[in-house]
Amino acid sequence: MKEIRRELHKMDGFEFECFSTDAVHHNILEAAAGAGEDPENNDKWACKTYLRLKDRGGTNMQVNLLTDGLGRVDGIELELRGDAELETMIESLEFMKQALIDAREEMRNGTN
Repeated sequence: MKEIRRELHKMDGFEFECFSTDAVHHNILEAAAGAGEDPENNDKWACKTYLRLKDRGGTNMQVNLLTDGLGRVDGIELELRGDAELETMIESLEFMKQALIDAREEMRNGTN
């Protein structure tokens, strides 16, 4: 079974649980994801979401920041080169999707 690591991420002064794992083929791509709600904020839009992809060995990857006309970041692009990178990206995205679904369910059930 693949190792899943638990970690805490701090955003806007609020700490919430995230999970990470490594997708391994001919490269290693770390994926992390999590979401949580600030228990002191009653606003229904108070959810914080975190995603991370990190090369842990041999991943041929480039990240580009997209900007608007004023130079403000309004998006990102990920470029991957290689068959192994495609496989680890698919595996990483599936892991992150499931981590966010689980976090959403915990928030809906009041256990986050």
